[in-house]
Amino acid sequence: MKGSTQESAFAFLFFTLFTLSIAGDSITPTQPLRDGQTIVSPNGTFELGFFRPGALNKLYIGIWYHNLPNRTYVWVANRDDPLVNDTGGGVLRIDRDGRLALLNRVGGVVWSPKGATNVTNPIARIQEDGNFVLTNSATGALAWQSFDYPTDTILPGMKYGWDLKTGLDRNMTSWRGPDDPSSGDYSFYMDVHGSPQFKLFENSTLKYRTGPWNGLRFSGIPEMKTYDQFIFQFVQNPTEVYYTYTLKQSNIITRLILNQAGVTQRLVWLDAQQIWNIIWFAPMDPCDNYGKCGPNGLCDTNEISLCDCLRGFEPKTPQAWYLRDVSDGCVRKTALACRGGGSDGFVVVSGVKVPDTSRSMVDRTMSLDECRGKCLKNCSCTAYGAADIGSGSGCVMWYGDLMDTRTYGDGGQDIYLRLASSDLDDEHHKKKLIGVVVAVVVVSSMLLLGSSFWFVLKRKKASKVSRRGTQNENNPENSTMGMDLPLFDLSTIVMATDNFSNANKIGEGGFGLVYKVPFFIL
Repeated sequence: MKGSTQESAFAFLFFTLFTLSIAGDSITPTQPLRDGQTIVSPNGTFELGFFRPGALNKLYIGIWYHNLPNRTYVWVANRDDPLVNDTGGGVLRIDRDGRLALLNRVGGVVWSPKGATNVTNPIARIQEDGNFVLTNSATGALAWQSFDYPTDTILPGMKYGWDLKTGLDRNMTSWRGPDDPSSGDYSFYMDVHGSPQFKLFENSTLKYRTGPWNGLRFSGIPEMKTYDQFIFQFVQNPTEVYYTYTLKQSNIITRLILNQAGVTQRLVWLDAQQIWNIIWFAPMDPCDNYGKCGPNGLCDTNEISLCDCLRGFEPKTPQAWYLRDVSDGCVRKTALACRGGGSDGFVVVSGVKVPDTSRSMVDRTMSLDECRGKCLKNCSCTAYGAADIGSGSGCVMWYGDLMDTRTYGDGGQDIYLRLASSDLDDEHHKKKLIGVVVAVVVVSSMLLLGSSFWFVLKRKKASKVSRRGTQNENNPENSTMGMDLPLFDLSTIVMATDNFSNANKIGEGGFGLVYKVPFFIL
């Protein structure tokens, strides 16, 4: 009986310790994490532990949503260094130098985080925002965090971009497949050349870009203005350049991902339907494909052919262009003057995703007028625009060919395209001709309308006269109605004609004799 009691007490103690190990939120030098155990964030939003995806005999450390019915992974530690055929499982622990390390069953280090430094009093925690951090438990100083090393997901509060001091590039890389978290063919990262923008690559092939931040949103994502529950922020200074987002309501669950098919998606969890709802994705349409219309081309989904040349440009190879091979793009109709600006000028191209800014120059202190003047002084400058459309300030100048420009029905911005004087005159002539055509059409329409109105009135008047004549014929008593002739009795007529005297007769005709009478008698 006594032995049974001791065994029960030991079992209870073991169960309690095991429960604590999977119910806590931290790993310490004396409390590692083993295969089959997990740690959970303070309010139960995220969970970290070991997992084996699909039928693969590979073991990974990952983070997923704790309370969602279908496990959704947001980070994988050892995506390219899994434990393979390791029947003994693995252990994630803090070594004696204060660094995280994933060990196999024989104690070999399989994975250790990049950028981690030695830490005194180390502790590793999974936070409520999904960030797995290694800190000094006494001072709280941060030594390493998973938010600096995304896999295929950007969560609210993450910095997505560059630490320019350390060279740290926070970017997304897709999974290899639905059950294979190893690095796939697609990557989505920030290009900091010129005006920074995010670019999507399939291996080394550029597939899509967001366009630069224009003070309100990314130039190529006009849908951002409709997300009133999101707070977007873009930070650019000498030490870092990044994009981040937060939510106005903390109960909204959302993530930005790059899936294994190379599509960037923003998803929101719908609790009532228990599904992830896609509220945005890219590439979204043919015009999102990078350089769809070639250099100096303009893509428009409202046009059957999709592609046209920018104003003042024409197809470089017309025959290929009309066969829908637009890869060569467009060239200028007339070369620029390039003599301190000379007679060159600008036309506005409205409502567009601005051209690729990789080779652009940005000056956020310059006014738009100053930007125009500076562009005219540089022969290579082909267009300019505002860096911040919210305030209409700042300057972006493009050099050389303009790539990947497209139109939007709503939400695009304006750029000012440099043209030679003759092309500006052609544009003026076209506008003048359009004005003349419109005027002629308006005047012709008014004349036609007036003529039609006159004709209808005339027809109505003729119809009335015809009806009146018919009525008079059908009713002899009324035959004299409406006539302006006076009626006289016979005695008056006899007296006036002197009893129908021949002296008063002045003629005769088909209606009888005609007599003259003194005017005063009538």
